[in-house]
Amino acid sequence: MFTRNGKILTSKGKTYLSLPSSFKSTYLLAHFPLDGDNFLMEMSLCNAQTFQVYLNELSKHRPSEYKILVLDNAAFHKAKKLNIPENIGMIFLPPYSELNPAEKGGNLNDHLQIFYAVL
Repeated sequence: MFTRNGKILTSKGKTYLSLPSSFKSTYLLAHFPLDGDNFLMEMSLCNAQTFQVYLNELSKHRPSEYKILVLDNAAFHKAKKLNIPENIGMIFLPPYSELNPAEKGGNLNDHLQIFYAVL
């Protein structure tokens, strides 16, 4: 048995179960400082507007602290309409970077340890 195109469960040409063709997504926007005081937000969309909400809320979390975000080059990270708070800085990874876990898969902590070693 296997799924074909994510829509049906089949075996030897027979359909056993139709699966829904639409899925709901949840996006986790997170900041993981070295001291372990993590900041996470779950969003139902991932666009410039929701990223702005995340930046605003992150800015309010420990407001005296300057935060550096390491980001990929997603369009919403670089949207012209973003208003970056004064206590947040952004570093963008080069395209197809080995430091971007989405490009290579694997354990995020392994990639972060490599990044901190490079800094």
